[in-house]
Amino acid sequence: MDFEATQPENEIIAIGAVAENGATFHSLVKPQLSSISSYVSQLTHISPEDLEKAPNIDSALINFDLWMMSQESDIMNCRFISYGDDDKFVKSTLPAITNEHAFTVAAILMAKIEDCSAETKRFFHGTIKLVHAFNYVQAVETEQKHNPLEDAMMLQKVYEHMQTHDPLP
Repeated sequence: MDFEATQPENEIIAIGAVAENGATFHSLVKPQLSSISSYVSQLTHISPEDLEKAPNIDSALINFDLWMMSQESDIMNCRFISYGDDDKFVKSTLPAITNEHAFTVAAILMAKIEDCSAETKRFFHGTIKLVHAFNYVQAVETEQKHNPLEDAMMLQKVYEHMQTHDPLP
């Protein structure tokens, strides 16, 4: 999974996730505590107008939980793989959460998100950006668009490759 967030506040503005079976989840999130900067807007191609129409974090997390339940009946059985310490975005967004169900989903995410960047670093023998690992694994040349769903899909391909191949020599 992947998040996009405001800077420097790190409030979530977008969520993307891919299940093992290829099912996807994507939601923009209307920030409650901060606003999107022009830098983040240019980087992510998410406009302030897009976020005005987006659900709040409570609704987005409840929708994510409903999607997760359609993939796996118990969210506690799921693994959440990220590239970097994405749990910080969830933690920074906690003050905006007002719904108990949404807060529970956020707490589970914070507890269960696994950062696979260290594993990727070992596999590739050094620090590597997600897009470069993806380009190697897929033998393509693409640019990272900082779309959380596309980033989650890239991560899924890289992670699956690392699970089925030996590290680079």
